[in-house]
Amino acid sequence: MEALLKEAFLEALKATDPYRLTARHLPPWRPDLVLAVGKAAAPMLKAALDRYGEVPYHLTLPKGQKAPGLKAVLARHPVPDEESVRAAKEVLSLLQGLSPRARVLALVSGGGSALWCAPLGVSLEEKRALTEALLKSGASIHEVNAVRKHLSRIKGGRALLATQARVHALLLSDVPGNDPSVIASGPFHPDPTTYAEALALLDRYGLAFPGARRVLERGARGELPETLKPQDPALRRLSFRLVGTNLHLLRAAQRFLRAQGFRAVVLSDRFGGEARALARFHAELIEAIRAHGVPFRKPLFLLSGGRPRCGWWGGEGAGGTWSSSSPSTPTSKPPSTPSPQTPTAWTEIAAPPGPSSPRRCGKRA
Repeated sequence: MEALLKEAFLEALKATDPYRLTARHLPPWRPDLVLAVGKAAAPMLKAALDRYGEVPYHLTLPKGQKAPGLKAVLARHPVPDEESVRAAKEVLSLLQGLSPRARVLALVSGGGSALWCAPLGVSLEEKRALTEALLKSGASIHEVNAVRKHLSRIKGGRALLATQARVHALLLSDVPGNDPSVIASGPFHPDPTTYAEALALLDRYGLAFPGARRVLERGARGELPETLKPQDPALRRLSFRLVGTNLHLLRAAQRFLRAQGFRAVVLSDRFGGEARALARFHAELIEAIRAHGVPFRKPLFLLSGGRPRCGWWGGEGAGGTWSSSSPSTPTSKPPSTPSPQTPTAWTEIAAPPGPSSPRRCGKRA
C-alpha cells in the first residue's frame, strides 16, 4: 500500500510539474521583461527562458532553494526579511522604467507574499512581527493577505499601478478557491478588501500594532489611496491565466489510482480550518466507511486538498498547500490527529497546482 501511495504521489507531481504547466501556457509573443516569484518560480522561469531565449528577468526564490545558472534574490518565507524588501524595490524599479508598449510576463506562485515586501507606512520589523502574529492567530490566508496588502506598495494590484506596461500573468495557485487576488497577495490583480476591513481584522484577532493601525486608520478615513479595485482602468493592461491548482494534482492522483483498478474519490480541493480537526474528520469518515459502508463502500481512496491552519510551533516552518490520500482499507488504520510522520493511511502531499482558461481583466460591459 505504501508503495502504491508513493507511486500515485510521484505521478501526480509529474502531471503538475511547474515547468510543464508553464510551458503549456506561455504566450506566443516575446516579453520585454519576465518577473518570477514564489516557491515554483525557478522552473516557471526556466520554461520561459527555454522558449524565448535571452530576455531580461528578475527571479525571487525562498532561501534554501537553488536555481543553477540563474541569478536570483533569495528571501525569507513565510515571514519577510531585508532581501524581500530588496526584491520588491528592484521589481518596482524595473516596472516603473517600462514604456506603455512594453510587455511583461509575470510568473507568480505561492510564497510571493513574503518574497516581495515593500512596507507602506511601517517598518520591516513591525510588518514582520505583524505577519507572525497573524499566522499565530489562526487567521485564514485570505485574512492575512488582506492586512498585508494594505501595508504594502506592491501587493493588492499596486505592482500593476506602478507601470504603464501591459502585463500577462501566469498563476500557480496555492490557495483554496484560486482567487488571483489572494495568490501571492495579488501584486497585479484587483483587491476587493479595504483598509477598514483590514483594520477590523486586527480587532478580531486582538492585535495591537499601533504603527500598522495608524496606517490602516488613515486609509479608512480616505487619506491614503486604496489598493487596485475591480473598476480601475489600469486593468485593461492586464491579462492572466490560472495554469495550476490543487484540484489538478488531486485529479492526476485519481486518474492514476483508477488506472490501477481502484476506486478513488476527490472529497474537496478547498478544505480549510484547523489541521487537527480535519485529520479527525477524515479518520471518522474512514471509520464510518469501514463500519457501515457509508457514504462510500470500501475499498477506495479518498483524496483531499486545501489549506488548513496548523498550530504554531515556532521556528521557520514550511507552510503551504495540503493534500491527503487516505485509503479506507481494513489493513490501514487512520490516525485521529496528524503525525509528524507520514503513515500509510495519511500521506501528506505538497500540492502544486491545474490548468484553466485564459482570462482578461479589462473593459466591463
